[in-house]
Amino acid sequence: MEVTWQRNQSEGEVDGWISSSSGWLDQHPSVLTHPSSKYFPVTGSDGLPWILCPSEGTLRMINRQWAEATAFLIDRNVLHLGISLGTMAADKVRAALTGVVAGAYHYTKKDRVSLTIQSAPEIDPVLVDDVMALALAQNWLRYLVDTPSNEKPPQTLRDVYQKDAKDTIHWHVIEAPELYAMGAGGILSVGQGSHRPPVLVVGKYEGNPGAPFLALVGKGVTFDSGGISLKPVESMGKMKADMAGSAAVMATLRLIAQQKWSVNVLAISGLAENLPGGGAYRPGDIITMLDGTRAEIITTDAEGRLLLGDGVAYAVQQGASAIVDIATLTGANIVALGGVRASLIGNDSAWTRMIATAGDNAGEPVWELPHDAEYVDLIRTRVADIKNSGGRAAGTITAALFVGHFAKNVKWAHIDMAGMALLESATPIMRQGPTGFGVSLLLEITRLWMSNGYDEKGPV
Repeated sequence: MEVTWQRNQSEGEVDGWISSSSGWLDQHPSVLTHPSSKYFPVTGSDGLPWILCPSEGTLRMINRQWAEATAFLIDRNVLHLGISLGTMAADKVRAALTGVVAGAYHYTKKDRVSLTIQSAPEIDPVLVDDVMALALAQNWLRYLVDTPSNEKPPQTLRDVYQKDAKDTIHWHVIEAPELYAMGAGGILSVGQGSHRPPVLVVGKYEGNPGAPFLALVGKGVTFDSGGISLKPVESMGKMKADMAGSAAVMATLRLIAQQKWSVNVLAISGLAENLPGGGAYRPGDIITMLDGTRAEIITTDAEGRLLLGDGVAYAVQQGASAIVDIATLTGANIVALGGVRASLIGNDSAWTRMIATAGDNAGEPVWELPHDAEYVDLIRTRVADIKNSGGRAAGTITAALFVGHFAKNVKWAHIDMAGMALLESATPIMRQGPTGFGVSLLLEITRLWMSNGYDEKGPV
């Protein structure tokens, strides 16, 4: 579904409205609210359908209800929507507009949805422009997550990330022969069972020459069968979404370059298919990672942390001063947090506090899990430096600590977004499908890091 938009178009060119409850009831008394405070469609005095949506409440509630209202109208062929923001606060504007664009998303429909956005004078038009750029980046991420794995193998996704990106991003694509020469055993092991070779994609944006670099590292498993440690058939189809962290990182990089932020960002993504071919790696193997760490393979379905480990090690080699990695990493994260929050673990408390603040600001909240030194004992092994799984106990924590091993002394944080990237079943206010999670969070992390002069003590 293509979405176009402009501000302050003539009202006569729209065929339906979604209005904020902030500042519009007096002007439009025919618009009614539902007693439960959910949106309620009515016919306005101009004969057009109207939906009144909340302007207060949690950011996620606002986002989801505006998304559902948009989908409700589009399902009824209302394709030219007027969006009235009233006097909403800036964070609520972001939640509402990203919700509208989410509600307009559809993978297969080719209809063109146009939006006319109107707001009170006190709402900065630059804010509206920036939010819409974010919303369209989230839909780009949704589209990539929805794309079937046979249409996005590593080499295809490599090209998609670069297509139409701003020329201020300098790309370095590291193919399999160079990965072998570098000793990137994590990435290579995950991809060696597929006839489509793995690749490491690196995008570098330098908006503030001479300043430190923030590295964003994303897991890019374009399909995860579990490898030799094969997944149950019921779970396998949705594993096309196992590259969502990678796409979120690249969407964030492209958006930062588009908006010409004064910041330096290094986006790193290992892309691979995890398949049980004749050359696949096996449980019991010992592999050598990019930094020389020897890792015992307990299960080939703990593959994402191998990609991330090499990606984080590469960020350290490139001199990044802070690192965030993001991935659909562990089913244990869904068990722990229920798909309501992503989990967070890091090696610096001030850095993780700032990331938690970013999650709250962005409407994509995270929850920091414990990471006592004793948890590292669960991934120790007598035959190598570390093993890639400590079993079911504390699975989300030990997976994160495996990745953190490769950060060394660089500030690092890990975000496990398993359960957040893809909504597997519809709810009363959420449609099934990709959520676009991660872009808003990574963008806000970058903004706070930049606005604090690269001092991770937290927002001021």
